Amino acid sequence: MPLGTAEKFALYALLIGLVLVGVWYYVVIYPQQVAPAPEPIKYKEDIVMTFKVRDDTAGSLLTSDLSVDVFGADVDPMDYTFVGYPLTSATYDTTRAAWYALIDITDPDGIQDFLILVADAKASKTLYPALARVTVKGFTESEYKDAMYHWGELRRDVGTIHMVERASISVSTAIKAYDESTGSYVSVSNINITAYSKWWVVFEFNVAGLKKVIKAGRFYLPNYDGLTYSLAYVDGAQAPIYYDDNSADDGMTGYYIQFPDWDGGKFHRIEVIIEKTGTPSTGTITATLFEYYACLRIDLRWWTDTTVSISVVS
Repeated sequence: MPLGTAEKFALYALLIGLVLVGVWYYVVIYPQQVAPAPEPIKYKEDIVMTFKVRDDTAGSLLTSDLSVDVFGADVDPMDYTFVGYPLTSATYDTTRAAWYALIDITDPDGIQDFLILVADAKASKTLYPALARVTVKGFTESEYKDAMYHWGELRRDVGTIHMVERASISVSTAIKAYDESTGSYVSVSNINITAYSKWWVVFEFNVAGLKKVIKAGRFYLPNYDGLTYSLAYVDGAQAPIYYDDNSADDGMTGYYIQFPDWDGGKFHRIEVIIEKTGTPSTGTITATLFEYYACLRIDLRWWTDTTVSISVVS
């Protein structure tokens, strides 16, 4: 019995579907089933890790006057309490046109992270220390042959580490006291605890140096009996005030306000409202701009943190 039009259409659709399933199987599924296993990593020792170091302020590569150490990724060589030693150190090689260090990969999978710590070694330092995390992979048999053919060594390049020069910085203060009789702030030269009970203190920082930076950190204010830091602003944006009572982790204590990286060639402001909440004594409030909080190790902090004082009088 001959097939009707509907039956023919259904048969053709079935045949097309079977063809598409077959194509999908041989194009997608079959190659996955017969694909060879990835080539195992066999060479994990005596790997030459190469990289470049760039001074982003000067816009040039650095080839000398640096201390360059390589650490495992399980430590923080910038930590305040760090007492460990590097796995190895790096040296600049003119033939390779790069800094290089000889490393071994101990991870059984043949892929391992390392930390590279680069510090300014000039007599008059200008560059902030830089810490970079890099990943190094061992070599398969075919990669080994290729590397030895091209370089005569097992070389892995991990890119460029960026450094930046520290900006110069100066600070000035402006104090306004709240006059309750007029409901306005008036300019004053100090915190007079007899005449007033509330002050708006503006710390203005002049950060100088094109393409230079003051790295992010904390602005510390001391604990002062009878006075409270009730509100803070950083460059016009309200910022929380935290309290740090533990000097063991960073060598600092007191109230602090966090600030971001500050570019050179700009003014930046930290404003603090101080209120009398007890019976303060006369004295001095000394604030510290503790820059580059990510780098706490004392021997790496070659710069002098900026301090500024205001008088508390009666």
